[in-house]
Amino acid sequence: MKSKDNETHQFLPSGEWEGFYCYSNSPSQHKMSIELSFANSIITGSGIDDVDSFRWNGSYNLEHFKLKWSKLIQHISLIMLET
Repeated sequence: MKSKDNETHQFLPSGEWEGFYCYSNSPSQHKMSIELSFANSIITGSGIDDVDSFRWNGSYNLEHFKLKWSKLIQHISLIMLET
């Protein structure tokens, strides 16, 4: 996943990420393993969680430090995220 075009900003390291998500009605943490690439203002990646495998697609803007991305799950509808 390393490329000469990968983002150099310290908050957007391309590579393996791990984390979790919670549903709004429960404090339970659901683990995710993710591989992300940040390059030329584009976010791409893939991962797996306790539901299914998924893909990430999106964009980022370092001037305003905004990210817009979609989590595309094979058996579930599109989930849009904005930070």
